[in-house]
Formats: sequence, C-alpha cells, structure tokens
Amino acid sequence: MMYLKTRYITLNDLKQLGIADKHGLIDYQEFNKLKLENKDKGVNLKMSTNNIFERGINVIDNSPIYYNGKRYDNKIDIIEGN
Repeated sequence: MMYLKTRYITLNDLKQLGIADKHGLIDYQEFNKLKLENKDKGVNLKMSTNNIFERGINVIDNSPIYYNGKRYDNKIDIIEGN
C-alpha cells in the first residue's frame, strides 16, 4: 500500500495551468492526467476552495436523483424549456 501526501489545488491554480477556463469550467480529462502525474510522485491531489464564497462546484441539472433506491425529483425547474 502506498501512502500519499495530500495536496489541495484551487480553481485559480487550475486556471493558471490551463486546465480550467476563465469561467471556472474544468477539463476533467486534463485534471485526471494531472492527478495521475501527481500520484506517480506520491501526491494525492484534491480540489480545494480558496474563497469563502467558493464553497464547491455546483451542477445544474433537472434530471431526477436516485438515492437509496428512491427517486427524488427537483421541485424547482432550474433549466427552463424553450
């Protein structure tokens, strides 16, 4: 078993590396490549926030959520249809 040191990376770091664009959209194929490169070096790379307003990454989706065998529908229509 290999023990890894944990290193937190922020969205601004990803923007500087060219993995995220100026709007904060992350290219996860490039991010996974970066994680694998760091894993080979013995570093576990995790996303971090550098700002009290930046709590995490939000996913906007209207599809139902399945949890513990139950279906949960969104009560608010996030994406309006045309």
